[in-house]
Amino acid sequence: MVAANELAIELRVDDSTIRDRIRRSEITPDLTVPVGDREYYYFSHDRIGDLQRQYGVTPLGDENIRDLFLKYVDEADMSASYKPVLLLGMLQCADGSGRVRISDLVSFFRNFYLQRKERGLLPEAPSKKMARVAELTDLDIERTMLTMPFEKFERKRFFRRLKDLALVRFAETLWRRLTEADREYLAARAREQIAAYYRRSEVAGVVRE
Repeated sequence: MVAANELAIELRVDDSTIRDRIRRSEITPDLTVPVGDREYYYFSHDRIGDLQRQYGVTPLGDENIRDLFLKYVDEADMSASYKPVLLLGMLQCADGSGRVRISDLVSFFRNFYLQRKERGLLPEAPSKKMARVAELTDLDIERTMLTMPFEKFERKRFFRRLKDLALVRFAETLWRRLTEADREYLAARAREQIAAYYRRSEVAGVVRE
């Protein structure tokens, strides 16, 4: 049996999407366990393939992880600047095996937004936490960075946290399959997305440079 959060990873969606599908009776759990005022849902492992086909999810494997990662980055699903900034940081801070020290990633994240502020640019939309970058502790930034942007990549199985909580990494198979040209393309794509985000924000009157 797999729990609902594990099924969410297999379907590459967030946990709330699985709960919504259960609520709408799109999918039916094989086991429901009530605990207090909450219910926990479990599914037979044998159903994963059928559910992936139902929702048009291509199973992730060694042979397609690179292509799916490049496609995911190109889709540029963004409500903030965090996702491409994180990707740029992961690429710049990774060692030869694709591992990244969280402290280095936090420094990269902080410096990106501080540099915007020092240049007289608003670092982010006022409603976003990184708009207050100068007030945030390293722990604040780590929590912000590892929830929304990192979790999105982790849920797709492109990034993962290591047992050593000081480290994160690109998935081993993905890192091995990314060429130097791929990494250069991804960094350039992240910069394009960052620039496009701030241009859109200007037009919307959210960020005025």
